[in-house]
Amino acid sequence: MLSNEFQLSGIKRKNIFLIIITENTDFVIQCIRHGFYDYLLFNTLKADLKLFSDRLKAQSLLDSKSNVKNHILIKEHKANTELQYNNIVFIEAYGSYSNLYTENRFYTISKTIKSIIHNFPETFVRVHRSYAVNLDHVQTFSSEEVIMNNKKRIKISRTKKMALSEAIQRTA
Repeated sequence: MLSNEFQLSGIKRKNIFLIIITENTDFVIQCIRHGFYDYLLFNTLKADLKLFSDRLKAQSLLDSKSNVKNHILIKEHKANTELQYNNIVFIEAYGSYSNLYTENRFYTISKTIKSIIHNFPETFVRVHRSYAVNLDHVQTFSSEEVIMNNKKRIKISRTKKMALSEAIQRTA
């Protein structure tokens, strides 16, 4: 909220909702000229606050949906390929690179598993220092290893067993 003494010049807005509650019409006109408002309230009525709340929730939902990515961009041979997350079976660390394995082939990218895994959906879980698996492509697993749909066997490290079982329960 703003008071009437608030200075508007030189202020930059970025993803902020601003509610102005005032009876000073000169101040409201100044706010409108500078675009510094999302909703103007002359009287603090419950209906106005409810309307603003609904608008804020709707905007939050739109923002969260627009930021959801379903692919990773891979550069190969001077071209860009969009590899869908659900097509990736598992990821293997390869030094400072990572190999992304699909059913048919693999792609090498110049990023570590640690740097890319936080952007992936929660179905991807680190099961070893060198591996992350997509739970959607797991055929079976034991306390020792994960067997993927493509019959690839991936060892589970001692320290990652708990994280794997928690992720399976969370996504089931």
